[in-house]
Formats: sequence, C-alpha cells, structure tokens
Amino acid sequence: MESLTTQMILDCEIYDRQRLQPEDTLPVEVLRHIKDSSELITVVPVGKRRKYLDLPTWMTKKLPDPGLRRSSISQYIYWRNSEQSNAKNLKIIDDSSEQLDRLLCHWFNDAYGAYGQKARNLEPEAQLKVAKKWEKQNRYKPEINAAFVIMAILLLSKYEETKHQAYKLTQNLGRRALRSLHIEVLYQRWLSLKDNRERTDGLWRRLRQLENEQHFYIPLKENSSDAIRQFCNAVEMRSDRELLPIADSFSAALGELFSSLELDTHAFITKKLIILYLTLHPRSRMKNLQNYHTNELQEILKIIDQNKFDILLLEPLNYKADNYSKDLGEIDLLSELFPQDQGDIDIKSWFWQQIEHLDDLTEKSIRLQEDINNLKSRFQRLNKITIIEE
Repeated sequence: MESLTTQMILDCEIYDRQRLQPEDTLPVEVLRHIKDSSELITVVPVGKRRKYLDLPTWMTKKLPDPGLRRSSISQYIYWRNSEQSNAKNLKIIDDSSEQLDRLLCHWFNDAYGAYGQKARNLEPEAQLKVAKKWEKQNRYKPEINAAFVIMAILLLSKYEETKHQAYKLTQNLGRRALRSLHIEVLYQRWLSLKDNRERTDGLWRRLRQLENEQHFYIPLKENSSDAIRQFCNAVEMRSDRELLPIADSFSAALGELFSSLELDTHAFITKKLIILYLTLHPRSRMKNLQNYHTNELQEILKIIDQNKFDILLLEPLNYKADNYSKDLGEIDLLSELFPQDQGDIDIKSWFWQQIEHLDDLTEKSIRLQEDINNLKSRFQRLNKITIIEE
C-alpha cells in the first residue's frame, strides 16, 4: 500500500479473504515497525490487528486432559530416571532437538548422577560437547524448559573453558524467568491441578468455558480479549482468592497487569531464578558462577524433578541486554564494593566526600562530649546540694 500523506510504501496484511482493488482507500493501523527502518513497516486494516497472548505455544492450543502431563515432560522424567546406561546408542549427535535433549539428560546424569545413583563421570569430553551444542542450539529459542537450561549451565560450569558461557546462560535464564512469572502461576495454580481443571463452581465455570470455547487459541478471536478481560474483572470484583493469581496471570498475558504481587507470591521456581539472576550484577568483576549459584541451581533442579514440574520460559524481551557487561568495560573497586549505580564516578571526589563525612562525625562527637561533660557537672552540683541539705 502507499501512504496518502507520505507516499511511503507499506506492507499490508489482509485477513478473512478481504478483497481490494487498485486505487482503493483503506484506513490502517501499524502492526509491526522494525526500529530505525522506515521501510519495514507492516500495517493492517483498522480493527483487524490479530492479538496474541503472551503464553507458550502449548497453552494456546488444545490443553492436555486434566491430570495428564505433556509428552515432552513425560520423556524428560523417563530420561532423568534411566539415562545412565546404553551410552553406545547416544554418542552420535545430530540436529534433532529431541535427541539433543536426551543426550543432555544422559551426560548430566553421568556428571551429577541420576536419581539414587552416584555420578560416574566416565566421559567429561562428551559432557562438555553436548552441553556446548545444546547451549548453541537453544539459547535464542522462543521457548525453553527450565530444567534443560539448568542442566546445561551446570555442565558448562564444570569446565574452565565454558565457565563464562555458563554465567551468560544463567543471565539468559533469569531474564526469561522475569518474563515468565505469569506462566508458572497458570501452571501451578490451574493447569497442573486436576481438581481445579475440572471445577465448575462459581467463576471456575467461566474459566472452563473460556478454555472450551478456545479463547486462548492463537491468533485470538475478535471477542477473545474481551471475554478473558471480563473473567479477570469478575474475579477481581469478587475478590476470589483462589482465582485471583490465575486472573492476574491472564491479565499479564494480555499485557494489562497493574500489580505483580499475586505472581510474586505463587511463582515459586521463576522467583528463585530471578533472585539468583539479581546476584549477577552487571558491574561485578566476577564473570563466572560461584559455588552459591551452582548449589542453588542444583537445588532448584531437584525441586523441579521431585515435583515433576513443567516450567517453560519465554525468550527475553530484549536480547541486546545479553551484551551489557561488555559495554560497561572494567570497573573499579568502589563499584565492586558498592554495587549501586556509580555513574562516571571520580575517585578523588569520592574520597573528599568521605573526608567531609568524617569531619561532620567528628564535630558531632565533640558536641556530644561537651553535652556529656555538662551533664556530669550538673550531677556533681546536685550531689553537693544533697550533701549540704543533709
């Protein structure tokens, strides 16, 4: 299409077999605009923009029956329980995502031990090769399972040449968790609980109706956003404590959440990953994971495995943040000791500020000593008066 005002040529997406003729005039709205490129603007007819929920793919199509897991999670559980034998069939690495996931489970079990078994550590080179290949293939995927990322990080952190890769992948994991709080809440409070999936009392009936009428399918139907929004508003108006975390999660998926309090309370795994991510301060000189980080990651993985959790994480909203530590360059000791934003700090100015602060404390100390001496004098006078009266 050509803009009537700027004569700029625009890409236009037309849906529902809408027919257009040359010279037709059509009001449009922007669908996509690639930053810093005026030529890469995509528009759609006004009111026809297709909307999506910020959810992983499996939540936007037919859901597993209540009480059942996704097949990929059942496979993961099987591999983690059994993949410490028959290594001959697992040494050839191809480009299959499923095969690579299975190999990662196998060599993680070799390095750290499968359930109830000790680590054998038979082939460190194979562990490292698989971890590096998995990281390269999955780092920028739109959706990844938290358990696989943690296994890859723990394998990479074992070897000196890949310690920094483990550090960067942990940052990536934390950014994904920041975006995915609402996804875990939907899983923990609704999708993983058979009883909640089957409830039909009160507003639970409305939630089940949204699922049955495919209002979560992508792209959303014209009335889907309104239907989901009405459900969220009804839950909030009735202050339904059981449904409120679920309603807030759908509000987040619509991009309309005003407070993340309910998400913070109920997102157990992603909250732990975010807390871990916040310890990897961009101004720190430490660019490798410490024992605290790897121990915490092992503990999180243990919780996921024991509870058979299905924690899927969406990609970070801004991948450019991956390189922020390079942009900042080296930091000085002050930034290491005081991780708050120092800006372009002047070391001399900082020392003068500390000296002024010490001078101020000295003056206060002198005034305090004077006050103490005055109090002593008063007590002495009172004591003399008491003796004279006696």
